[in-house]
Amino acid sequence: MVKSITRFSIDLERKVAVSVQALEAAAFYVCQSGDDAQVHTLGHIRSGGKEDLKDAAHAILKKVVLSCTKSMQDRAVLVVETHEGAPIKFCLVNFIAASGVTYAASALVARCTDQAAADEQLRQVRLKLDEELR
Repeated sequence: MVKSITRFSIDLERKVAVSVQALEAAAFYVCQSGDDAQVHTLGHIRSGGKEDLKDAAHAILKKVVLSCTKSMQDRAVLVVETHEGAPIKFCLVNFIAASGVTYAASALVARCTDQAAADEQLRQVRLKLDEELR
């Protein structure tokens, strides 16, 4: 059962990542206990790069998702600001819930020109997630 949930999460994350041309993606199981939440990795997708960079990037995604669990609201969070007009990297965090209980989170790293563009990408991810989960 756990293996099938993990596989489903990774497949879903791939589809959504491709739809917004994400650079990196991760899926997390969200475990709530009162006002506290924990996140457990279901899968992490990042092409190329050294293993230590992949681990560091994963840790950053997990930290961003954990910070978003306080509100359980989808958010586009600035993670890397570049210079001279190059696109900025945002972590697009979307939560997945059933019967009013949040049980998973999607985190995608995408290049966007500004916060407004990142918010639009976040909306596109929400639409794709909702479409795939129907």
